[in-house]
Amino acid sequence: MIGHGKLDEEVLIVNICREMKWTYQEFLEQPAWFVELLVEIINLEEKEKERRIKIEELKAKTKSF
Repeated sequence: MIGHGKLDEEVLIVNICREMKWTYQEFLEQPAWFVELLVEIINLEEKEKERRIKIEELKAKTKSF
């Protein structure tokens, strides 16, 4: 799909602004290294959330045996 990368980038910007309660202008004023670090942290938090969900699903399955 053409332009898919741009859409992903725009969604990421919107999510960061929503998470940080920033306007788009405030986002643009942040140093690139800071935004990159935020993205890393958000990704790590999402992976941890997914891991916890899987653990809970496994616990639920083992209780049913």
